[in-house]
Amino acid sequence: MKCGTTKLVFAWFLIAAVPAVMAQESGAPESERERAPSSLPTIELNDLLDSVSRNSNKEFLVDNQVAAEVIIGQLDWHDVTYPLLLSILSNNELAAVTVQGVVNIVPVRAIRQYPLPVLYEDDETVADDEWVMRIMRPKKVRANFLVPILRPLLPQQGYISSVPESNTLIMVARCENTRRIVEIVQDLDEHGAENLEKNTDK
Repeated sequence: MKCGTTKLVFAWFLIAAVPAVMAQESGAPESERERAPSSLPTIELNDLLDSVSRNSNKEFLVDNQVAAEVIIGQLDWHDVTYPLLLSILSNNELAAVTVQGVVNIVPVRAIRQYPLPVLYEDDETVADDEWVMRIMRPKKVRANFLVPILRPLLPQQGYISSVPESNTLIMVARCENTRRIVEIVQDLDEHGAENLEKNTDK
């Protein structure tokens, strides 16, 4: 699956909810939750990576904190493609990041420590579940006002911040998450900038 277009169904709700959202205090990151025992089918991660490697010509390196087995459900592991592998990793609280041509499999909690691909515009070659750093500059809405509104739409391990001087948003998340954020901001730029400022100033 590629990072494709997502319909905007949240934008106007966000405008109305600005005051309530901005009033909430930012809590400390939740501690890592323990994974409950599962009866779903599992597979040795190395076996799965060997299969994907043969089909994709990718090399993998597994962090020593990663469990030996992953839940795969009803999928036939022989048919797993690289984009599907990313989804499987995501469901197992893992992530993949390519460093010097080698795909590192790491706990998702550590993903921000790695050099992620930097995107300034949509890239259809990037899979939905690939973690990226996305940079965008809203045209009308002030980036610093958007941060507390958009942060709840990102996964727990995601990140969003602003550079007020250049009115820039910086996001770290899965490609599909950043794509949704970009579309919401673009819609606010086009239709909701004035209402956003009015609600924020209340």
